[in-house]
Amino acid sequence: MVDGGDEKEERGIAKSDIDVLDNVWYQNLIDDCKTIIVERSFRAKMEIIEGYHELGERVETDIDFKKYAKGRGKAINDLARDIGISGTTLYYAMKFYEKYTVLSNALETFREGKNISWHIIISLGQKKI
Repeated sequence: MVDGGDEKEERGIAKSDIDVLDNVWYQNLIDDCKTIIVERSFRAKMEIIEGYHELGERVETDIDFKKYAKGRGKAINDLARDIGISGTTLYYAMKFYEKYTVLSNALETFREGKNISWHIIISLGQKKI
């Protein structure tokens, strides 16, 4: 049987580093750093999701654009080109808003928790939106 120190040495951790790994304060530091990364990543992803929801809302509620685009699928692609995104992304932003006018309702629907992202919403959206 290999004791903890030998196992750590096999993973390339020097004996001098073993002591720090066994300290509670160091484990707390590791946990806090991981939490910061997860939380900030989640917030960044939420900003993107909220941004696309807001984009969908802006386009979907614009009366003039609705009149202009009626019967012209090309209008979405034109607008998307002019704002620097793909027509598909704009389409999904619009559909996302159309289905979930209240963003919090959408977020309750998805079970991904902190792993949610715009790309997951789009991939799920092909089934749900």
